[in-house]
Amino acid sequence: MGGGKSERLRPIEASRHPRQTCGEWAKQSCHVLFPEFPESMNLKSQVANGLKWQAINLLGKQFLSLFIFTTLARLLDPAAFGLVGLVSVYLVFVGMFVDQGIGSALVQRSKLEHEHLDVAFWCNFGSAALVCIATILLAGPIANLMGEPRLAPLLRWSSAVLVINALSTVQASLLTKSMDFRRVTIRALLGNAIGGVVGVILAFAGYGVWALIGQQITGAIAGSIFLWSVSDYRPNFKFSTRHFRELFEVGSSVFASSFFWFFSSRLDQLIIGRYAGVPVLGMYVIGAKLPDLAKMVTQQPVMGVSLPAFSKLQQDHERMRQAMYGAMELNALVSFAVFVGIATVASDFVPLLFGSKWTEAGTLCALLSIYALVDALQVFFYPILLASGGTGKFVFLNILHAIGVLLACIVCIQFGII
Repeated sequence: MGGGKSERLRPIEASRHPRQTCGEWAKQSCHVLFPEFPESMNLKSQVANGLKWQAINLLGKQFLSLFIFTTLARLLDPAAFGLVGLVSVYLVFVGMFVDQGIGSALVQRSKLEHEHLDVAFWCNFGSAALVCIATILLAGPIANLMGEPRLAPLLRWSSAVLVINALSTVQASLLTKSMDFRRVTIRALLGNAIGGVVGVILAFAGYGVWALIGQQITGAIAGSIFLWSVSDYRPNFKFSTRHFRELFEVGSSVFASSFFWFFSSRLDQLIIGRYAGVPVLGMYVIGAKLPDLAKMVTQQPVMGVSLPAFSKLQQDHERMRQAMYGAMELNALVSFAVFVGIATVASDFVPLLFGSKWTEAGTLCALLSIYALVDALQVFFYPILLASGGTGKFVFLNILHAIGVLLACIVCIQFGII
C-alpha cells in the first residue's frame, strides 16, 4: 500500500468493535478499502451502505442457515446429505452453461441499454429450460455415470431450480449493479427462511432426502417472487445480436473462469461420492459446513461489493490497486483468527453441534478449515481481474488450479477421505 506505519496498520483498525453497529463498522471498513476517496464521493457512501447490508445479510442468513442445517443434520442420515451433495455438484456444473457469465457482464458493463437486459433474460431462461429438459430425459444415464442410481429422480426435480433462478437473474444483477444490497439481503433471508421451514417440516414427516430437495425448490421460488415484486424490469419479446455480442465478450471469459473454478472447488466432492460412496460424501459435506459458513461471514461482505465497486474504478488502476491491497490485508487478518480457531475446536464442536453420529466429520472440519485459510488469499483475484479487463489471466490461474486439484484427488482418494 505504501506509506508509513500508520498506513500499514489501517486494516487492523477496521476490525469490528463489539459495540459498533453494522453501519459504523461498514463506514470504517470503507475508509480501509478506499482511503483516498473524499467523503463527498457517492461511491464511498454506496460501498459503506453495501457493506452494512452485506454484514446484516450474512449475520442473519448464516445464523438461520446454521439453525436449519443443524436441525436437518439431526433428522437425516449421512446418505441423504451425500446424495444432495452430488445433486449440488451437478447443478453447479450445468448452471454455468445456463448463466454463461452474462449476469456478471451486466454488473461489469458501465453503460446498459434495455436491449442488454432482454438479451440476458432470454439467454438465461432459454438455456435453463433446455438444460432442465435434458436433465429430465437423461437423469438415468447421468445418475449411473455418477455411480449412484438413486440420483435420477432427485436430479429431475432439482433441475427446476435452474429455471426458477433464471427467471430472476437480470433482476438480481441490477440490484447488485446499483449496490442495492438491502433488497438483496431481504431476498436471501426470505428464501432461506421459507425453504428451511419446508425442509424441516418434510424431514419431520419422514421424507428423508426429499426434504433437502423441497428446501431448495421452495427457497428458489420465494427468492424469485420477491425479486420480481421489487424490480421495475420486465422483459420484452425481442433479441438483439449486437447487444448479445457485447455481453458475450465479457461473459465468455467469466464462463471460462467459472468452468475451471468448478473443477477446482467441486471435483473433490464428485470423486469422493463416485469412489468412496454417498455416506462418506455426506460426512465430508458436514465437515465442510463450518468452514464454508466462516468463509461466507469473513469474506462475503467486502467481496460482495468489490465487483461493482472495482468496476466503477476500471479507468483508475491506481485506486483499484489500493482498494485491493486494503481488502486483502483486512481479509487475511480476520481469516487467520477465524479458521485457526475453528480447526482447534472442530473435533469436539462438530459432534456437539450436529450429533454424535457426525464425530468423524470433526477431523475433516479441522483440515478443511486450514484449506479455507489458504484459499482466503485469492478471493479478490476474480473481481479485480474482471473489473480491470484481465479475465484471461484469471482463466489461466483456474486452469492450473483445476489440473492440480484433479491430480491430487486422483492420487489421494486411493488412501481414504482424510
